[in-house]
Amino acid sequence: MTHTLHRLGDPARSRGDFVVLAMAAQGFNHVRAGERLARILRILERHGPVNLGDDSRGGVFTGFSVQELVEGAHDRSYMAAVFGSRRQLEGALKELKEADLGISIVVSGELSEVFAAAEAVGLRPHTVHLSLGVWGKRELLPDDEVLEIASMCGHGMISCRHVEEVRDKVRAGKMSPEDAARALARACTCGIFNPERAARVLERRRD
Repeated sequence: MTHTLHRLGDPARSRGDFVVLAMAAQGFNHVRAGERLARILRILERHGPVNLGDDSRGGVFTGFSVQELVEGAHDRSYMAAVFGSRRQLEGALKELKEADLGISIVVSGELSEVFAAAEAVGLRPHTVHLSLGVWGKRELLPDDEVLEIASMCGHGMISCRHVEEVRDKVRAGKMSPEDAARALARACTCGIFNPERAARVLERRRD
């Protein structure tokens, strides 16, 4: 899924940001996929994600409980989780491999880290998608710090102006980086935004 590929920022500072997506292939294995996707969501939950959601409905920061997401899983659900460490990612992938539910699993993150995690649990990636970055008149874009945060919502649901607003509040001491990150996360309905990474970026602004 390409909407998880375009996260911007220095790779050295963006470690600890792994997105896992699970979805059925419509027309191939989608019949009764909802039951399997619900099981996958439970597996992802067990490994301590920093965000969790169903792209077709919403996520834990948009007002849904994990139980509601599980009960509402259907054949067209796109289950998503964000992990803050490679250890958590490896644990989730290991359990997903053992469950062998016949559903496609997509992992996005810093390439060497993702490949190392896959190798650690005995998996070999089937396909690799790469983002070629941003082309054109980059001078018209917001600054890199804003883009690093806003690009974590691949559907563009997090406004750059909103990022600028909460960043100013953090800098002024009117909002903590963690509260600002959670406020931003509420706009990302698919659940791939990483509030921990956003808080780290905003913490640099406060410093």
